[in-house]
Parts: sequence; C-alpha cells; structure tokens
Amino acid sequence: MNKNTNFWHYIHLHFIVLIWGFTGILGKLISLDTLQLVWYRLLIASVVLFFIVSIKKINLQRIYTKSYMLMGLVVAAHWLCFYGAIKVSNVSVALSAFSCTAFFTAFLEPIIFKRKISWREILPGILVIIGMYIIFNADIKNIWGVVLGMLAAFTASFFSTFNGLWAKRTPSIEITFFELLGALIGLTFFILLSPNALFPNFDISAHDWLWLLLLSIVCTVYPFVASIGLMRHFKPFVVSLTVNLEPIYTIILAILIFKNSEYMSTRFYIGSAITLISVSLYPFLKEKKN
Repeated sequence: MNKNTNFWHYIHLHFIVLIWGFTGILGKLISLDTLQLVWYRLLIASVVLFFIVSIKKINLQRIYTKSYMLMGLVVAAHWLCFYGAIKVSNVSVALSAFSCTAFFTAFLEPIIFKRKISWREILPGILVIIGMYIIFNADIKNIWGVVLGMLAAFTASFFSTFNGLWAKRTPSIEITFFELLGALIGLTFFILLSPNALFPNFDISAHDWLWLLLLSIVCTVYPFVASIGLMRHFKPFVVSLTVNLEPIYTIILAILIFKNSEYMSTRFYIGSAITLISVSLYPFLKEKKN
C-alpha cells in the first residue's frame, strides 16, 4: 500500500469515529424509550443493508451465518446498554464509561487468541479502575449510567474482537448484514415475550423519524460496514488509538448542544481524563512491545 492510499484510509477512519460520536447525541435527541429506539435503528439499518446486498447481487447462501447472527445478540445488548446509559444519566457520563472499551479489549484478546496477558496490558487497566472509581464517586446519582456505559464498552469490545478476526475471511457488508439481522430478530422476540409489551409504537414525531433515519443509515450502516473493512488496512494499534477519540468528540459535542445538562463536577472530569489517558496508553505500549 502506498503512502497516499494509507493517508486516505487514516482520514476515513477518523471520519468514521467522528460519525460514531454523533450516535450519542442522536440517542439523546430521540424521544423514544431505549427498546423502541434500538429496535427501529436495527429495522431501518437491516432493510437498507438488504437493498444494498440485493443490488450488489451478493450470494449470501455461501456464508456460514450462525456465528454472525448469534453475535448480533451481543450487538443488540451493546446498543441497549449504550442508549440506556444515556437515558438514565447523560451523554457525558455514558461516553466516559464507554471509553473503557480498549481496556476490556486488552483482556479479551489474549483469552480469545489464547496468549498471555503482559504487564503492558495490566498497567492501563489499573489506571482505568482508578479513573472509573473517581467517576463513580463524583456523582452517585449517575451510577446506573456508569454501569450501563461499562457494559456497553464490554459488549462492544467482544463483538469488535471477533469482527476483526472474521473480516479476514468474509466481506464486511455480509458480516454487518447478518449481525444486524440477528440483533433485530433477537430483540423482536425479547420485546414480544416481555409482559405488557406495547409494541410496535408507530406514534412517532417527524423529528424522531428524521433522527432515526440519520442514526440508522448515516451513523450505523455506513460506519459499521466501513470500519470492519478498514480492519484489513490497519494494525490494531492504529484502530484502537483512533477509536479512543470517540468519547472526546461526543462529550465536546454534547456540551456545545445540550449545555447545562451536560456540565459535571471537577472530579468527574478528572476521572474521565485518567480513563481516556489510560486507554490511549495501552495501544502505545502494545506497539512498543511489537
């Protein structure tokens, strides 16, 4: 790969992370509850992907789909936790907790790929624990936002690690299609089997429809497919380091858009800074080892 091609892939990666930064903002703007929001996002994204796959005449029957569709359940759980964290607290709290994704990846990768965990992975982990402890104690009323944000980080780390492995043998659009389809089917059954389920809710405002379409197409289909494809061009070091910018982008955008509702205590920002520094430290240490 020449330098110019690598440069544009890098710009593309940053652009994707910036788009991901808007998902938290849109989650706050959409008035639907978490279950309805995630279900509609999955429905719209799956339909759009189906049309793309049909237009490209991709033969889906040759793909082993069971693993991808089961991983879709993890994707659904991730989005439920992510938007649940935003709904019960605010964008800043949810994204600060979500920044633990790289920390969880540091421990999941050795388990999945059957290798030892080195001190270079433990050190950032200790700093993450310190940062999250400070955040937990900064404002106890947001504790559920922190818990759900960390669960969102763990599930994101889980399916991202497997996607990086699968991307070497399967086109990214096919992985995305089956994962989102599996997530949609799983969440639909969960809602239908829930007691007193009011589903589906078609009483949606025009503004919510606009935000849902933007969230589902621009912030889901495109970046989900493109990010898996970019895993073929970059080392995990580059991807992990760049994705760490997502919480920073989102928190800045949230403060600019929502203003007073996003302002937190000084201790919260100290804890967030320690967490972000620690997750950024891990890729540097891993690259030095390599």
